Amino acid sequence: MICKDCGSKNLGETRRQLGEQYFEYYGEKFWAIRYDDAPRGGYEVRTRFGKCWTNGTTTIKHFRLWAEAQRYMVSKKTEKLNKGYQETY
Repeated sequence: MICKDCGSKNLGETRRQLGEQYFEYYGEKFWAIRYDDAPRGGYEVRTRFGKCWTNGTTTIKHFRLWAEAQRYMVSKKTEKLNKGYQETY
């Protein structure tokens, strides 16, 4: 499978390079999360979700402090794992 974002043939490697954590729900749908430094200061957490083998939809949430962004990421990952999503690489 080729990554639609960068053209890489190794999708798992591309996700690691982006720092993205990727979760799947029975091979039907996915959810991914990563963080970046925000252009104007602070941090942003990006989530992608949708049906497997699509680019999905991306949402961005901004945080002033790293601790807030980290707390948000942990809570969302816990929520997805409790719903039955499995982390994949």
